Amino acid sequence: MELRVPALDSPGPVELGKVDAAALVEISETTLRNAGRTVPFDRENLEWYSGVVAAVTTGCTSDQERVVALHTFVAGRYARPADNRAVETPRSTIEAGTLFSGPLPVAFATLAHAANYDTRLVDISGPEPGALEHTVVEVFYDGRWHLFDPAFGIVAINDIGEVANLEDLVRHPSLVDRMPYAAAVRPGWSGPEIPALLRSGVHRVTRFRDVPR
Repeated sequence: MELRVPALDSPGPVELGKVDAAALVEISETTLRNAGRTVPFDRENLEWYSGVVAAVTTGCTSDQERVVALHTFVAGRYARPADNRAVETPRSTIEAGTLFSGPLPVAFATLAHAANYDTRLVDISGPEPGALEHTVVEVFYDGRWHLFDPAFGIVAINDIGEVANLEDLVRHPSLVDRMPYAAAVRPGWSGPEIPALLRSGVHRVTRFRDVPR
């Protein structure tokens, strides 16, 4: 299988390979970290985001604890906004809540980025044109990427207790089977279809254009 990596700022997909491990293409972290498109970071609200990070991660003693705490907090913002206002920024999502899947990964990525973690939004999809897409987030710590799905509040834990990343899930689909999408309470969302997207390896990466500090 041929690896398709778009140039920086290109909206094209990245093909990691089929579920069959023998067909997977070896890729470098450097290549993936530079692939995809970029978006600006909401610097105007950086001080506010940093305050949220400090409050949510109080008592955490490791990077994994800090990032998991941020993920759990943002996943809990799935709610009907109290004033029914439109969600325009990650701050609005955190303050008011949202019933939509798209704002939650952006809010989580924003908080992780404000906490000085290298962060990327990953749009996963099936191999067919026009297939369903879903956005997850990968955060870099302890020398590797780790995947979180704040829209559903779900992560994949590997056999040694670490949060897995997208490449792990493609290579080891049994990790996907442990992710409780079927039991997730998100009325009207396509939860049962997400595992197939995680297994496909087809994705597009979006990263923040600037560093928070």
